[in-house]
Amino acid sequence: MPHNIPSNLHLFLQELDKHVPGKTDLVVGGAGALLLAYDPAVATQDIDFIGEKTRDLLRLSEVAGKDTEIHRLTDYYVDIVPPGWFPNAQGWSGRAISVDVPGLKHINLKVLELHDLILSKLKRFGSGDRKDIRTLCDRAELDIETLRKRYRLARQFYDYDEREKLDKNFQLVEVEFLGEQPTRFD
Repeated sequence: MPHNIPSNLHLFLQELDKHVPGKTDLVVGGAGALLLAYDPAVATQDIDFIGEKTRDLLRLSEVAGKDTEIHRLTDYYVDIVPPGWFPNAQGWSGRAISVDVPGLKHINLKVLELHDLILSKLKRFGSGDRKDIRTLCDRAELDIETLRKRYRLARQFYDYDEREKLDKNFQLVEVEFLGEQPTRFD
């Protein structure tokens, strides 16, 4: 990974690891993914674990969710984000990138791949999301054609009204953050 993670985030992950019964893959999205793999200066408290609300994920939320002892100890907490909540192209979980965190025995930690992470921030598209997208768009490994291809795949799962909003958000990213002509969606 490109950098070291903050010590209190490392402690959060170690505490979480104690409550995982066996070897488990956990995929992180949102600002937590930025913090873990792309930008150590990002500020966040919630670590978005992407997955269905299974018994195991709900258990992690119980022991390390908002206002728990682990949250108070580390300033981080678990948030569960269902995969369908954000725009994603098929295969996103297989493209997730492993993050090596020393001391984890049970958690195989992964973060959304760069292009998938950008797409995941298009739905809410608040000022923090736009700032995160801008940071990600400055990365050398960004490929605009990969981003466009994945967006086209992801947008098909939304109804017309939602798709129109997402299209505008995506076009703004193309024009303002990447200096590209906007994609036409007919």
